[in-house]
Amino acid sequence: MTKSEVLKTIKKAKNVALFAHKNPDPDAYGAMFAMREALASFGAHADVFAIRNEKSNLDLIFPLDEVKTKFNAEEYDLCIMLDIFALKRINPEFVDGLQNSEKILIIDHHHVGSDEKVASENFFIEPEKSATCEILTDLFTEFKIEITPKMATYLWAGLIGDTDRFLHNNLSKNVLKTACALFEHGADAQFVYDALFRSVSMRQLGLNKAFINKLKFLEDGKVGYVIFTTKDLKKLDIDRDNLYTLYAEIVKIQGVEASFFISQIDEKHFKVSVRTKGLDSLKVSHKMGGGGHTCASAFECNMRLPEIKRAVHSWAKTIIEK
Repeated sequence: MTKSEVLKTIKKAKNVALFAHKNPDPDAYGAMFAMREALASFGAHADVFAIRNEKSNLDLIFPLDEVKTKFNAEEYDLCIMLDIFALKRINPEFVDGLQNSEKILIIDHHHVGSDEKVASENFFIEPEKSATCEILTDLFTEFKIEITPKMATYLWAGLIGDTDRFLHNNLSKNVLKTACALFEHGADAQFVYDALFRSVSMRQLGLNKAFINKLKFLEDGKVGYVIFTTKDLKKLDIDRDNLYTLYAEIVKIQGVEASFFISQIDEKHFKVSVRTKGLDSLKVSHKMGGGGHTCASAFECNMRLPEIKRAVHSWAKTIIEK
């Protein structure tokens, strides 16, 4: 779709359901809540749908108590998938409803693999952009949709989250231009930084200690990884939603070129977040049915713990191969 077609589609809608990927991150939540505000300026009603567990520091930024979990497609004339293009990465609770939806619009920045299927023919995907919130800022600006300070703060959180404070190699002139624009629109940058990076609970400190103790290295120290089981999280009294703050920590270590942060969902199901310093993380993530970006991607796999421990050796070799 063209930008004008995206705007036309949005403006025609009266009742909109907003979705993102499983375990929404700042970019996913930022895009959904900013879009909700934009739709309200057109006189449309919009609901944010997500499955979440216990409260985390994201509750400090986003009104997550307003998130809905029960979706009836008949109540909406448009569904917008943000920061996601494939139904397999949506919470399964929403998939049937989305498949029965009258119309789906996709706005995303993830690279679409050659063997991947986009969930709707109505899509606007810009993989060169660092974040979906960067795309929305451009769209809102071009079509003169007012970006209020609240919207700017949501969008700033997404931009900062997906660039990891401008540390990833997805940094571009437009990222910095977007950041300046959001600042001018009243984004509370310090509030977002404090919420995301300066709000550590005692439980989080316990997690950090466990993270250091569990850290292991492969390929002569070029690859680092950690594995957190459900038993570990129960012992630490912490939810999986709080793990994302550690995903990028391993590649900050000198000499480490790639990392795998592995967390158990249930006995035979794990999530793997991959981070690199310039290496192509998608060599592993696409092969495993996941996706993302060159230096930051993820996938889920149906394996038991012993299988995961063996597989990470193979993933490490694959990712550092030139």
